[in-house]
Amino acid sequence: MTAQPQLKVTSHVGRDLLASAASFKNEAVVVWEYVVNSLQYVDPGVSPRIQVTVLPGSKGIRIADNGSGMSVADLEHFFQMHGENLERRAGRAGRGKFGTGKSAAFGVASTLQVDTVRNGKRNVVVLTRDMISASHGEDIPVEWAVKDEPTDDPNGTTISILDINIDKVRRASIIDYVERHLQAFRAKSPDVAIDDHVCTYRDPPTSETRTFQPTESQREVVGDVTLMVKVSAAPLPSVEQGISVTAGLGNLVAIERAGIESKEFGNYLFGEIDVPALENHPSPIEPYDPTRSLQLNPQHPLIAVLLGFIGSKLEEVRTALVRRSREARKTEQARRLAAEADKIAEILNEDFRKISERLHQIRAASSRKGAARSQVAASAAHTCVGS
Repeated sequence: MTAQPQLKVTSHVGRDLLASAASFKNEAVVVWEYVVNSLQYVDPGVSPRIQVTVLPGSKGIRIADNGSGMSVADLEHFFQMHGENLERRAGRAGRGKFGTGKSAAFGVASTLQVDTVRNGKRNVVVLTRDMISASHGEDIPVEWAVKDEPTDDPNGTTISILDINIDKVRRASIIDYVERHLQAFRAKSPDVAIDDHVCTYRDPPTSETRTFQPTESQREVVGDVTLMVKVSAAPLPSVEQGISVTAGLGNLVAIERAGIESKEFGNYLFGEIDVPALENHPSPIEPYDPTRSLQLNPQHPLIAVLLGFIGSKLEEVRTALVRRSREARKTEQARRLAAEADKIAEILNEDFRKISERLHQIRAASSRKGAARSQVAASAAHTCVGS
């Protein structure tokens, strides 16, 4: 009997890479993909320092860091499609779950150059969209510009995103996006500069902060977590609204608003919650996807419980704000009505005073003998003459 050929699942690597790149729809998301890797992977005792430079004429973007750098072996793993980050494989929580770093640049550009130093050896590699398109599907050759060149430079990596395909790089958009997401790395005291602008994460001025713990049944699923809900002193722009959900330090996976953003005072609320259990829940359904959409998958069993917890507490805080606002408006309305009543009373009192004064004058005039009669007679005589 002739053996049947084995049926296999295969993939066209070039198409796979470009499909992954399509998830990175603008320059801000692309830059953050590399900035966050620089923030996450640094040598022990090193505070992250990242310089992002928008090249003249929006021809490219460069991200330089003082991170761990990559060896030849690290680069080989970096360019493996969907390869899990080695840090994660070693049990250290962080990003890199879906291995999309090599594809992010191609969301907005045609060339990716990686110039990296690790332990005294420098490597420079280049990948272009033309090289991807020319591949036959099994693999994509990457050009080695420099390989294991001895150097005295410290560890670090410079990512160059070149041949930008968009009309203009929106520097302000990159700054806003980076600053919004830096909060997940506050413990590392990072320094990130976009050209000459030093990015800082600043909590909006708050009027109230509340913390919540899940119920016992919720805790069995999501773990012993703490939700912090903050109330801004003023309405927040959409980019600053919602609860930042992390799955371990620096691993921001979602910004959750739970549907309250369109409700009264919903745009005043923000906060954070860290849920490490997201990294090891046994469900075959992914809790979030590799598109950097910062949205959770409500079909995941842990997420279903987490969304219920976050949503109920956001609604609790929101309704309390609405109630207090309405009570304040009632009090203010009562004050306005009282003030209006005082004005009306003042007007009536003034009218009464004038009437009383006229009555007093009439009585005073009529109390003098002949005064009123003579006045009436004089008036009558005048009328007769006039007629």
